[in-house]
Amino acid sequence: MEHFESVVLQSADRPVATGSGEQMAWITRLQDKEFYLKCLWSSCFMVYDTLNDLLQHMRSHIEQLSVHDQNEDSIIVCPINGCSKTLATEHHLYRHLYMHNYHIRRQWTGLNVIFSRDYVANISHCGFRTSMELIYDGSAMACGWVNCNTLWDDIDLYCNHVDDHIDSLGATDRDQRYQLSCGWQGCKMHFKNKANLRVHCRHHSGDKTAACPYCGVFFANNSKLIDHMLRKNQIGPEALENGEFRTIYSCHLCQKQFGTQRLLREHCRRHVMNHKCKYCTVTVDSPSALKRHVAAVHAKCRLYTCCYCGHSFSQKADVDRHMVVHSNELAHKCGHCGEQFRWKKQLTAHIRKHDKVYIPYTHLCHLCDAKYANGFGLSRHLIRKHKCSIPRGFTRFQYKKCKDGYARLQTKRCLSRSLAMDLGCYVGETKEKA
Repeated sequence: MEHFESVVLQSADRPVATGSGEQMAWITRLQDKEFYLKCLWSSCFMVYDTLNDLLQHMRSHIEQLSVHDQNEDSIIVCPINGCSKTLATEHHLYRHLYMHNYHIRRQWTGLNVIFSRDYVANISHCGFRTSMELIYDGSAMACGWVNCNTLWDDIDLYCNHVDDHIDSLGATDRDQRYQLSCGWQGCKMHFKNKANLRVHCRHHSGDKTAACPYCGVFFANNSKLIDHMLRKNQIGPEALENGEFRTIYSCHLCQKQFGTQRLLREHCRRHVMNHKCKYCTVTVDSPSALKRHVAAVHAKCRLYTCCYCGHSFSQKADVDRHMVVHSNELAHKCGHCGEQFRWKKQLTAHIRKHDKVYIPYTHLCHLCDAKYANGFGLSRHLIRKHKCSIPRGFTRFQYKKCKDGYARLQTKRCLSRSLAMDLGCYVGETKEKA
């Protein structure tokens, strides 16, 4: 007699529990390069040593799956621990579970990429919150290649199918410049070879090269995964790894350190102001930041409202942060001592106490050398004591970390050359006379 596993059905008017406490992951690292894989299906938690064993085990779960007693008042919930996604039908559930298998394979790839780089292989965790939740709703995947439109349930088969389209291209498919055109409907990109076209088509299909084995985030290429590993795991310039010094890249404007040049370049763009508000003197680094500024400051848009107190906000991120006020949950936990906090900034301030050289006061007044533990205290001091106003061109008091370790009020902006010329403040480059 065949055994079928039932899927959790919950009443539609009952909130879905998202769980609490330590988040589980498909891959658990022990020490050095030792690890094990764990099944997260419901209450299974079987442990395996190889990827194939876990995937075969997962396939057995899916094959034995049965959705029964479904009615109008019930919803289907993904049985994977850490994933609370609700699915419309049994078919949507199957496709969603295939995506979990795909996620496992990409995390396995990510683990091997990390182990192959000595300078990140010894990092035990990326530092980001672990989540095995997938937002994919289980809809069938449609191929967008011209004259195709086939539907797919399994993302691996779907991505292989897209590769088949590329492999089938020949010399007769090249244009006058001997380039290959992307066959995706509405796309006009051209490429010199199939390899570049294949990378491009991943943007259409949604295929990813790897995923972080620790937090689960997908990445389009291996370089971005390595950057991800280094974002919260910076090592000082004195650090030695395998007998070789590791290069650390420092921003000369704020003293922040980065593990790769790519991360440093990405960071430095935020220092350069490229756009000016036409209603005031404020300058910002991006069109999106300018749009947010105009909506919040000049248009007074408050589209997001707290459902508990009615307080309104211009950005969804602001109302999300505000919701913590109405919750007793201590979501931020110190990895050193286990102490928990409501706000991330509280945890950040607390973690500094674990430093070998702890400096309680990080912000220094540039007018009288008064010291404060945070920017809020220094801002209040500048307003009350020195009657300071927000510097021209800034949206608020901003502080820059100096080489002595203290953060001081930033009074000058970094403008792009084009913006400086538009504002009439570009003086050009001076050249020394021979």
